[in-house]
Amino acid sequence: MTTHTPGPWTVKGRYVEALDDRQTIVCEVTGSSENPIARADARLIAAAPELLAALSECVAELRLLNLKEDGQQKYNTPASLKIVQAHAAIRAATGQEDRP
Repeated sequence: MTTHTPGPWTVKGRYVEALDDRQTIVCEVTGSSENPIARADARLIAAAPELLAALSECVAELRLLNLKEDGQQKYNTPASLKIVQAHAAIRAATGQEDRP
């Protein structure tokens, strides 16, 4: 598994760039930079590092809140189902699981 370019990332026209000393281009969004859908896609991509970090922290906190008195995780609760969904998204984003 390879790690992604560290964030934060920003949108500059059609490009999503890392705010590093080299101004690494993370990706180019196709379509006109005037297209609202292309701009929205670029903003979503640029937010990816912060979204991944925030989701990882939320999962950790949610796991603590989803403990039984004996310290074991509760199962078949709304929280436990969301933990599973969030873990699947994190695995997909970090390359730990291939998506079709």
